[in-house]
Amino acid sequence: MNTHTAPAIFIISVIVLLCVIFIDQPLSLALRALEADTPAITNFFRTITHIAKSWWMLTGLAIMAAGFYAAWKVTGKRDYQSLAVRLLFMFACIAAAGLMTDGLKIIFGRARPVLLDQENIFSFGLFEFASRWHSFPSGHATNIFALAFSALMLLRRYALVVLAAACFLASARVVIHAHFLADIMAGALVAGLMCYVIHRICVVRQWLTSPPA
Repeated sequence: MNTHTAPAIFIISVIVLLCVIFIDQPLSLALRALEADTPAITNFFRTITHIAKSWWMLTGLAIMAAGFYAAWKVTGKRDYQSLAVRLLFMFACIAAAGLMTDGLKIIFGRARPVLLDQENIFSFGLFEFASRWHSFPSGHATNIFALAFSALMLLRRYALVVLAAACFLASARVVIHAHFLADIMAGALVAGLMCYVIHRICVVRQWLTSPPA
């Protein structure tokens, strides 16, 4: 872990904690009130939030990786092999981050905003298995940020656009009351950590031989 990673993790963790204490509840209640006045906005975000599901990312990456691997075997061109490895790297980042988040959801057992709306519950239950207590971290946010971070580790020139798109899509989970803001940030943190670890493994083993663009 380099000299910049640990301070970044600490700072983001502190921000997540501050969101839990000071921002999440009033923001969620404000968005609930806003929904009554502007239902079209909520419906829009409810539609685009499906983009952040992992199944299409993992399926698409696996199919493309298999295609490039087959093309390498047929043609012998190393560029196809390199593309297959990079797609598998992105697949591994998304899958590993998703599995980590699934475990953390159970451990933290945070009540989703629906429980705040219906039963005025705003707490962490710890080791909860019901989905209504699986708010922290956000799985959708983890998926979209893992896709973004893993892509940026291979191609940095579009960083601002990719990160802006990831933030926009992840924010949909807050707007539709599926998650709190801290859940989104925690998902991004998990995604970043898993992408960093897997990238370091790939670099050490020289699986990603060419430098990022």
